[in-house]
Amino acid sequence: MTTDTTTTADRIAMALGGGLITLGVVVLGLINTLANAPTVPAVEEGEIVATPMISPEIRAYLVALGLLVWLVYALYKLTSVPPGTTDEREHPGAVEG
Repeated sequence: MTTDTTTTADRIAMALGGGLITLGVVVLGLINTLANAPTVPAVEEGEIVATPMISPEIRAYLVALGLLVWLVYALYKLTSVPPGTTDEREHPGAVEG
């Protein structure tokens, strides 16, 4: 018998953060690869030309946004009271047992 301690906030953070990171790294990387976009700058007539289909800045922002979602979720989990426990401020002097 297992107990599921995953809350709705856990599921949202996992799906949103993981989805953004997967989109930024895997999906857009595959799109660039399948579109035969160059990954390194190509030198043509003395100037450097790099034309990926999806801008690296967009991909980096998506990954950073996913990490930011996970950071906010981690801060939420650190500051929230676990379910089933009482807060000492709510019941001062209460004896558990």
